[in-house]
Amino acid sequence: MKRSVPKKARKWTSRKVLIDGYRRAIRGVDVAVPAINNYCNRISSPHDVRGVAPPPTAAFSILSGVHFTDALIPLLENGDWHGPLAKAVQYNIVEFKLQFYWHYRFRLLFPDSMGGTRKPIQFMHFDRMAIMMGFAFMMNWREEAEYLGYLTCAALRNNYQLVILFSDQHRRGQAFMIRLFCSLVGDADFQWPSFAYDVPEYEFLIETWRESDPEALRPALIAACERHVAQSYRETEKTFYDFSSYPRIPIEIMMLFRLREMMGLANLSIDHELFEAPFDRLPDTVHRIEDDELIRCTLARLRVDWPDFDEVVSLQSLKTVCRS
Repeated sequence: MKRSVPKKARKWTSRKVLIDGYRRAIRGVDVAVPAINNYCNRISSPHDVRGVAPPPTAAFSILSGVHFTDALIPLLENGDWHGPLAKAVQYNIVEFKLQFYWHYRFRLLFPDSMGGTRKPIQFMHFDRMAIMMGFAFMMNWREEAEYLGYLTCAALRNNYQLVILFSDQHRRGQAFMIRLFCSLVGDADFQWPSFAYDVPEYEFLIETWRESDPEALRPALIAACERHVAQSYRETEKTFYDFSSYPRIPIEIMMLFRLREMMGLANLSIDHELFEAPFDRLPDTVHRIEDDELIRCTLARLRVDWPDFDEVVSLQSLKTVCRS
């Protein structure tokens, strides 16, 4: 198998530098929380559509990012990361549901957007969705992980994805994760642009991840680790990297290991700098947490304003889209 990256990757960002950067990250809780409370309390907004407010997707996107940053710090410090990561994935799932539903509803409210003067909205990030799916698998949240996989595939098949992700950014690592999920479930698929198929180690792993002898995967896994390092640098306006936001987290490999474990297959130990604790082993199942008040009140209002919300974002509806 031909390598797609040099054997020795460039020096990359240390955990300490990453953690310091996450701690300095811009926060938006002071904006997001009031916006969600206003939504729950039916305080009017300039974004109301025909007298009814759309879901507060922007506010949840901010909070999802905050909770994810809060989880990355203890994760990279190998501290008590379980609760923060559970909350981050929980918030991201709600955010993605709100986004998916509003893409669906927008096209019904404004049918002229499908060929008229108004353009349909397309702002779902399949790359973020893939990463959250990977973390759900890593935490052994199989139900939530599979839901995220179907949700992502349904968003892609409905053409809800941000166009730049395909036109410029070419997130091959995240496409690999979605393709791995599709290989697992067998009833979801998406015809990716050509960029998604041009990484030799990913193509090998897609075909052989169920191989009973884990040693057969070692060369491809090492190559995938090296590619992760090579795809871990700061982005510019013209240069994009798959793992710029999570450079020292081998989430795509951890997902593959979890899928093999779910299939009753053995995994191997990899001597690579990516696999520093806590990524040196698959964690035990992380405990789930209950929805907090912000999530509960948002969903309560949403279900009153848009009674078909639960049906549209249900697993069965998503599977129907994925199989069409």
